[in-house]
Amino acid sequence: LEALDGIGNQLGQFIQRKRAEEAASRSKARKAAIVESALDAVVFIDHAGTIADFNAAAEKTFGCARSEAVGRPFADLIVPPALRGQRGAEAAARLLADEAVLLGKRLEIPAYRADGTEFPAELAITRLPTDGPQMFAGFLRDISEHVWLEQVLKQRAQELAEADRRKTEFLAMLAHELRNPLAPIRNGVDLLRRLLPPEPRFR
Repeated sequence: LEALDGIGNQLGQFIQRKRAEEAASRSKARKAAIVESALDAVVFIDHAGTIADFNAAAEKTFGCARSEAVGRPFADLIVPPALRGQRGAEAAARLLADEAVLLGKRLEIPAYRADGTEFPAELAITRLPTDGPQMFAGFLRDISEHVWLEQVLKQRAQELAEADRRKTEFLAMLAHELRNPLAPIRNGVDLLRRLLPPEPRFR
């Protein structure tokens, strides 16, 4: 009975462990599916500022395959091409280390595609819970259309302000031009009122 009891305990622990592993595996698969299907670019970065993973939206946003991105410095995505290399990698590592500057905030930054073209982006970086070295997730969104719409609205507002200013000037000029010919007419009517007999037809 003691032997059977021991075997039963071991089997129970084994089953519990297997269930926990399966649950963790399902959870990991769900998270991976969410990241992979996300519309925003998701970039996983290690403590040294190196890209550890890259989702499909990031491939599309940066014009770079995951296989080409993994292992490269994160700085290649957000630092101008002229400043990349060792200086760029060091700058990215400093940014990741300085939580007050970067973590938990949304920043508008210039980002760079694989072909060297620049586009405005919104970036948010968060620290990932891990027992080993620090890992970060960067969520990046191309806001080119948003910036373009802002510029169009600003330009339209300026055009409307200019049109309003011209309308005000025109009305002031019109009032002035109307007053000039009306003055002698008013004087003539006043003279007629004084000189002519007070008959209804003259009035």
